[in-house]
Amino acid sequence: MGGSTTLIGLMPTFKTIGWFAPIALIVIRILQGLAIGGEYGGAAIYVGEHSPDNKRGLYTSFIQITAILALFISFLVILGTQSAMSEQEFANWGWRIPFLLSLVLVAISLYIRLKLRESPIFALMKSGRKNLDSADQRLLHRMV
Repeated sequence: MGGSTTLIGLMPTFKTIGWFAPIALIVIRILQGLAIGGEYGGAAIYVGEHSPDNKRGLYTSFIQITAILALFISFLVILGTQSAMSEQEFANWGWRIPFLLSLVLVAISLYIRLKLRESPIFALMKSGRKNLDSADQRLLHRMV
């Protein structure tokens, strides 16, 4: 999703590439939508598998809260960018800055993702062990 967002900031204008510009924008937006769909589901599963049984709903609700928080923060970034330049500068090139700032978020998220471990349930299933002790059985049944 971050790559698609960055591409929007790098897109040539209609004057430069004609009708390919709006077509490319639509394709990039579709890619963004597909990416957020995959990321959201993956995040819900990851958080759910790492949550205590009695707090799973609470912990996974933070995913929805952060989506709203991200929308609010992006609004503040746009307002900050607009206030830092003239209206003409923002219309000409300044609107690209918030999209290009997503590169920073991509780097942070990549760093975090590389530090994450598989959930205990997934690791247990992946191990392929046939004889599970009672703790492993409780772990597997916890998610059912």
